[in-house]
Amino acid sequence: AADSPQAWFVLGQATHALGYAAPGGLDRGRLREAEGHYTRAARLARVHKFSGLEGAIRLNRGKVRHLLGGNGDSDFAAAVELDP
Repeated sequence: AADSPQAWFVLGQATHALGYAAPGGLDRGRLREAEGHYTRAARLARVHKFSGLEGAIRLNRGKVRHLLGGNGDSDFAAAVELDP
């Protein structure tokens, strides 16, 4: 379903894996796509009050942001707060 945080999370994980293990190195386009899927999943998890799921999503989005050269620290901190 379009409003399922679980579905967007799994899509983010699959895209993240493809972007990370791409032949020839990181596929930054796929990693940016995964970041978007994680962002949508996190928003939906927050709406549905699935804090543990949101924590897992934020942890994975932080990893992607780190791979892209950005800062995932806020996502890592939120993951700990949401799912200690």
